[in-house]
Amino acid sequence: MCNRLQVGMAAALVQSGPGQDQHRQDFMAPMPILHFTAQKFGLRYGAATSITDQGRTPMAMTAPSTAGEHVENAVNTHSNPSELRITDMRLAVVLGNLPYPIIKLETNQGVYGLGEVRDGGHVENALQFKHMLLGQNPLDVDMIFRRIKRFGGPGREGGGVSGIEIALWDLVGRVYGVPCYQLLGGKYRERVRIYGDTPAPQRLDAEGYGEVVKSRLDLGLTFIKFDVKPALFEATEGGYAGTKTRYENEFYKRWRAPGSGPGARLTDRGIARAAEIVGAMREA
Repeated sequence: MCNRLQVGMAAALVQSGPGQDQHRQDFMAPMPILHFTAQKFGLRYGAATSITDQGRTPMAMTAPSTAGEHVENAVNTHSNPSELRITDMRLAVVLGNLPYPIIKLETNQGVYGLGEVRDGGHVENALQFKHMLLGQNPLDVDMIFRRIKRFGGPGREGGGVSGIEIALWDLVGRVYGVPCYQLLGGKYRERVRIYGDTPAPQRLDAEGYGEVVKSRLDLGLTFIKFDVKPALFEATEGGYAGTKTRYENEFYKRWRAPGSGPGARLTDRGIARAAEIVGAMREA
C-alpha cells in the first residue's frame, strides 16, 4: 500500500501544471524516496523532467549509480594507512666535521620519512635492519622499535636504531598531517636556540680563536661550543704539572679530556691560559 501511494504521488507531480508551483514545492522533500520507488516500478527518469522546469534540480533526479560514483571519486585515497608498507630504505651521507648519514624510508604510497643515524655514525648501523623493515607498516612504530633495538648497541652503534625510529615518526606525521612532536606529547616552546659546534683553530692563540668566533657570527649563530686542544696547554709554559705517562697509546688518549688520565695535570697557569682564550672569544 505504501509503495502504491508513493507511485501515485510521483505521478501527481508529473501531471501537475505550471500553476501548481506551491504543490510542487510541498512535494520536493519526499523526492529521494519517490525517485527510488519510481525506478523500482519501471518509471522512466524522463517522465519526471517537468519537475525541474523552474531550475530546481532535486537529488532525486540523479541516477543512483552516478551518485555513488561521485561519492567514491570524492574520497581522498592518497594515503591508505592500513595498506601502507615500507618498500625501501636509502641513505645519503652529509659530510661536515663528521659524516652524518641521513635515512629515507620509502613506502608503497609515495609518502616517506627522514631520520639521522647521528654524528660520526655509519650507514651500516642502519642498513643492517633493512631486511627487517621491508614489508612492515611504518605506523607500527613501537613494535618495529622493540624488534630492532636489541641489535643496536651502545653509543654510536645505536645510531641506526635511533635514526630509524626518527624516520618512522616523521613518516607517521606526514601520513596524518601533524608534526611528529605532536604525536609524542606536544611542544614546550615555540623556538629553540641552537649552538654551533666549533673546532679549535690551527692558531692556538687569542687571535686564532677570535677569527673562528667571527666566522660563526657571520652565520647568524650567537651561541657556540668550541674545543680546547691539549696542544694549547703543551705550548703554555707551566701549563701542565707532573710527568706524562710514557708509552701511552695516542689513539686512546684522544678520547679523553685534556689533562685527564694518568700523568700530567693542568696547572693554574694552564687554566688561566684557557680563561684568557675564552675572554678573547667573548670580546670578538
